[in-house]
Amino acid sequence: MHTSRVSNHIPPWYNVYIMSTYYVVVATIIAFVVALGSVVLYMLLSGKRKTRVPYLPICTELLPHIAGMLDLNRESILYDLGSGDSRVLRYCIDKYPYLRAVGVEWALLPHTIARLWNMIHPRRNLRLLHGNFFHISISECTHLFIYLLPEVMNELLPKLKAELSAETRIISCDFKFDAIEPIESREIFVGKRMYTLYAYS
Repeated sequence: MHTSRVSNHIPPWYNVYIMSTYYVVVATIIAFVVALGSVVLYMLLSGKRKTRVPYLPICTELLPHIAGMLDLNRESILYDLGSGDSRVLRYCIDKYPYLRAVGVEWALLPHTIARLWNMIHPRRNLRLLHGNFFHISISECTHLFIYLLPEVMNELLPKLKAELSAETRIISCDFKFDAIEPIESREIFVGKRMYTLYAYS
């Protein structure tokens, strides 16, 4: 009596197929990672080139001091020029739920982060604009926060004088205008790092 035996032999073409598939998958993953990295790098570099200000998020421990120095109320319309991920605006809205807040950011990466945050934890009275704040009207603004380099602040000053009322309160972090003196300044230590807030009106 003869017993048939099932062969365990794997055809050579099958091994070639498996290895080819493996290399294609690996190559696809590498190409995706490189492409994603290139997009992120472009977003970072294009944002800095346009705004001349690097994306540097405000220290969270500084937020209560910023909100307090802004002297907000329920009628306030708060603008943040170069608003990054919108953390300043979101904090102020949480403290003063009736105020209106507008963030203007040209760099795509922080603007996208801000929009994602607002999708996850929406604030109905927060408006996020992607664009050049030199070309956006801010005439309705009653309170303004900026964290910009001095050269950008000095270029921005004529626009502020032309569009804002004399009562508009402006708070700048770490940097001053060359042409006008602040009415108040506060030094705040977070760990070993010192921040300075300047108030203008």
